Amino acid sequence: EITRLRDTWLILRRNHTSSAFQFDTKLKSAYKSLMDGSGLLPLQNVSIPDIAPLVFLLERDESSLTDYLPWELSDQNSGLDILLIHLDTARLITAQCGLYKVTAENVMKTVKFEDLISDVFQTEFHLRILWGAKGATVERTERQKKYEQLLAVLSNRAEAPEDDGTAV
Repeated sequence: EITRLRDTWLILRRNHTSSAFQFDTKLKSAYKSLMDGSGLLPLQNVSIPDIAPLVFLLERDESSLTDYLPWELSDQNSGLDILLIHLDTARLITAQCGLYKVTAENVMKTVKFEDLISDVFQTEFHLRILWGAKGATVERTERQKKYEQLLAVLSNRAEAPEDDGTAV
């Protein structure tokens, strides 16, 4: 839903050219290499490591076994190799947990907290705001479906679905 917003991306690229260049040249390629298991996991200056591949693996159940994972879409023949790389990366992350904790504590020393907005960073707040009072008790697939609907509504509000990206 976010990548579909052509006008928004064009405006962002025009107004923030250097950031867009960094995003296109460095961040996209780094993310892709981490997802396909070819990138190295940095250990220095990282307080929250990339655990998205592990989360994808842990969220799989019987109903999602036929759905391809992001790295399986790019190369279906090396899926098992990439799976093993992600499991090994998860092992490295747990082994280096202390290092990530120290880095995070050093970063958090410079952060100033405001009591008024501290709730925004709580999981319970997001469950209530996105899925209501029953948010934690609803099945994961139901929560994901509602989240996708919310993204679709916000995306359609930003740019109409029939917009061909020439309105900028």
